[in-house]
Amino acid sequence: MDGFRLLNPELLDCKFGAKIELEKCYNNMLNESMTQFNQELIPLEACIAVLKHLMLSTDAQIPNIGPPINQRNRGVQHTLYLNPLEYRHATVSRDKHAQRAFWNASLRLPEVKKSVLKKMIELERSLKEEFQKVMEDQSNLGVGYANYRFYHLE
Repeated sequence: MDGFRLLNPELLDCKFGAKIELEKCYNNMLNESMTQFNQELIPLEACIAVLKHLMLSTDAQIPNIGPPINQRNRGVQHTLYLNPLEYRHATVSRDKHAQRAFWNASLRLPEVKKSVLKKMIELERSLKEEFQKVMEDQSNLGVGYANYRFYHLE
């Protein structure tokens, strides 16, 4: 004998309805999660690219943010004893190093966030495997009428 005898068509309808509703809810949840991850990931990658480009800047390309060089590192008695020009240039050079250090610190945070988002995407994919197992396992899922609504999506 091939196949099976359908003794309770209402049970089959309930099982099929449960399968359809669960797949619909799960796919909505997955699509919303992936959309959210992509919306966060794209600007994050752009930010990382900008910061990496800034890190490659030469000292001449980094704008001088501090006061003009003739007002830098003048000392307490700046009217009597001016510091040599190389000390002033060293001060400006420290500004460039400080700017690069800030860019480096600013780069580390988005890179970590990007790796976290990628791990979350992997977790969503493993959740999909778990959903497939739930759908394939024998259970009381769909043996009667139920409210098929994912409460965490509301």
